Amino acid sequence: MSIVEPKHRLSPSGPRLPTEEDHKVLVDETDATPGFLASKVAAGPGIVLAVLPGVNEKVQISAPGSTIDEQVKITAADGAAGYLGAKLVAGTNVALTVLPPLANETLRVDVASAPPSGPAGGDLGGTYPSPSVDALTESFGPTSLPLGSIPAGSVLARIGGSVVGVAPVFTPTAHAPTHRPASGADPLATAAPGTISVGDAAAVGVGDSFARNDHVHALPAPAAPVDVTKAVASAGAATTAARADHKHDVTTAAPSQGIGGGNTEGGATTLARSDHDHTIRETGGPTNLTVGIIADGQTVQRSGTALVGIPNDLSSVPWPIVPVAAQTTRALPGALPATTFFEGGAYQILKRCTITTLAGRMTAGAVGSSVRYALYQVPGGLLTGVANLIATGTFVSAVAVATNYSIALGSTVVEAGALFVLVGRNSLIALPFTNRTYTAIAFDLLNANAAALVPVQFTTAILSNVAPPATFDPSAAGVVSGVSVLPIVRLS
Repeated sequence: MSIVEPKHRLSPSGPRLPTEEDHKVLVDETDATPGFLASKVAAGPGIVLAVLPGVNEKVQISAPGSTIDEQVKITAADGAAGYLGAKLVAGTNVALTVLPPLANETLRVDVASAPPSGPAGGDLGGTYPSPSVDALTESFGPTSLPLGSIPAGSVLARIGGSVVGVAPVFTPTAHAPTHRPASGADPLATAAPGTISVGDAAAVGVGDSFARNDHVHALPAPAAPVDVTKAVASAGAATTAARADHKHDVTTAAPSQGIGGGNTEGGATTLARSDHDHTIRETGGPTNLTVGIIADGQTVQRSGTALVGIPNDLSSVPWPIVPVAAQTTRALPGALPATTFFEGGAYQILKRCTITTLAGRMTAGAVGSSVRYALYQVPGGLLTGVANLIATGTFVSAVAVATNYSIALGSTVVEAGALFVLVGRNSLIALPFTNRTYTAIAFDLLNANAAALVPVQFTTAILSNVAPPATFDPSAAGVVSGVSVLPIVRLS
């Protein structure tokens, strides 16, 4: 509010006197209606305006307060209403504090912490602040169970209507039927057991259930076992078990070779049966030989590819391979060339024998006449092939008349089969020597021109006046079929 500044009118003779307009006021500079002070002040709620009379009037502003009842009563019977702060009385351990601001005062109630006191109730006995626990109330009853005697080291157990201490080890009330998987009130969880496989590692397992007493483990069906062969031992890798009545097959086969082929384990993976049979196998061939009839006391002799028995009383006298019908003599050449050669024939030996002497007969000769023998045989007594020197001997006549002679050969084994006998002059001296069969036993001589695989009588290019060679091949070049007819000698 602003007061209108007084205006003075000047007169020619001095100051102008004030007028009515000079004593009015404006509320602010925007107020366009000046007025006396009493008219410019308005009373608001709770305000009372009064003009005090006198020569010096004044405007009195009074605030008697709100007409709204802001006081409270404790109950309807309370005959003295009052403000909230006056109606609250702080008790024990309680403090009341009026908090500013004044325009919106609040009342704070502070409760000081203090231990409880007085008698305890419920499951507690004694008084506060140190009551005792006299009982326990069960959750699902609820039933209050008084506490009985609880010795040191015991555990709590409900006995009837109270809780007492019992020894830690006690027999629980029989309740097994309640856990039966099929009919129990509190059944144990069960599940099918796992499959058992050979080679599984032991394990506690991770299942959260039990097996029933009649449970069955599955076993994978086994496969047929492997055949038994000559193979390296092995634990195997299968995870299946073998049945108690399983059977292994044993692979068998006939022996691949006969006895006599040399020691060898063999390479076959099959086994031999208990009644298997071997042929006889010659080591040098090798040829499998069957066994024919061999009587008790007989000597075994090879006949072709068979071994047969022959009597032991046969004579060990060579028989001509291809004989002639009559006996004759053979005069070794008398008029000698610069060299002299062996001639001979093939003879059959009926049985294997050991000889020590060769017997013959000189039918004509002179003192100093000499003859040399060389005996050859192919291994196994075969008629063909390279023959080995098995014996040699020389006879020198001490007389000029016919005489029987014997030549020491040492201990020489002659196999049954073909024997090649070579004979020739042992000297380049021109002395006569005529050979003939042994007179005590007469034998046929060789056929002069027999047609055979090899010559059965022949002349050779082998020198007879020197040591004979270690081998002789009757089918080789230089062995020529001739007209020589040789005598049969006796081996003993």
